[in-house]
Amino acid sequence: MYEFEHRLLPRWILTSGAFYNDLMKNGAKQTLYGALKSVYDNRNEEMPYKLEDFNGMNFYTDESTIVAMMKLPDPTEVPQCYRMYMYYDPEIKKIACYTVEKGVDIDGTELRFLCEWDQDGNHKNYGGFHLINMTQMVSQEIRIFQNYFRNTTRTRVPMLLGVSEDGNEGIKCSHCNLDLKFDLSGLKDGDDVMIHCPKCFRVETVKYENGALKRSE
Repeated sequence: MYEFEHRLLPRWILTSGAFYNDLMKNGAKQTLYGALKSVYDNRNEEMPYKLEDFNGMNFYTDESTIVAMMKLPDPTEVPQCYRMYMYYDPEIKKIACYTVEKGVDIDGTELRFLCEWDQDGNHKNYGGFHLINMTQMVSQEIRIFQNYFRNTTRTRVPMLLGVSEDGNEGIKCSHCNLDLKFDLSGLKDGDDVMIHCPKCFRVETVKYENGALKRSE
């Protein structure tokens, strides 16, 4: 479970774009359960968790911040996660992945540590907090993470996701050769753009030039 929560999920959230696509399409419960089940299936091991062990919701904290809160199976060991939060701006140019991890105080009482994984694989710990009622905990977590997210200066390369039937002619996936179409409005000549293939989940960076997406030659 550690590898799933602290390696696979942060990398999926921060670098591939596939998580955002699946989350919007299938919801947190199905997305998280399906991803973890595929890990166990690949290992030929039985999945020990049920669909109802996962949950989540999406909401706006303000006009410029969308939050996906994801409830994970109850942690049994340190530092498994109670919850994870994905913060992003509506244009998905800025994104952050926060974790609420199980910990233990020096007197043996249970703590929750509020932490972050960044795009370089660095883990930041923002401190331990004692358990209180759920409403207060979630409210406190959102407020603390919101402050860190607002002060984040790193921005992502614009990401184009999925296939849009009414989108502009785009480009073929370099991996599976699927014809991809995207809404190219808002891009400026010379922009580097990350594109995501919904078939093979390939992500690559191309350039927007003269009204079209082009690969470097």
